[in-house]
Amino acid sequence: MTTTLDTNWDPTERWVGMEAVLPHVDVLLPNLEELRALAAGLHAQERTDGGAVASDEEAARSLARLGPRVVVKAGRDGGWSVTADGPVVRRSGLAVDVVDTTGAGDSFDAGYLAALAYGVEDEVERLRWATTAGSLSTLGSGGTGHQATLDEIQEAGAP
Repeated sequence: MTTTLDTNWDPTERWVGMEAVLPHVDVLLPNLEELRALAAGLHAQERTDGGAVASDEEAARSLARLGPRVVVKAGRDGGWSVTADGPVVRRSGLAVDVVDTTGAGDSFDAGYLAALAYGVEDEVERLRWATTAGSLSTLGSGGTGHQATLDEIQEAGAP
């Protein structure tokens, strides 16, 4: 069994209980803002310059040290992932004529999880599925105006 978590936003910005949850999570799927807030809220990041995190990668790696692979949705820049001791793996999104970004992050998650479910072992390829699904979702309006099919994911954005 694989456990995944997309935290969404904590309106209190306290992220209570996350330090107990993350050791049981295999894949954490925050966007950049959630990553930064979660790392700051848990005081997990390596602090430099009076408490400011030196980089998003350091924040993600500090969360990964608690257990999960951290897979970050980075908007138009696509996405990236990191483990506690592995390299940062990046994949850009597709160049598309954006209609609406509503639901693009959820579609990114769905693409990544589909790759896991289909047994894709290569992290670059899993990120390709994620960024392709997220990118294609912006071609329609609303959160469900255009959901990528498996064929579209397998065909679009091939290396």
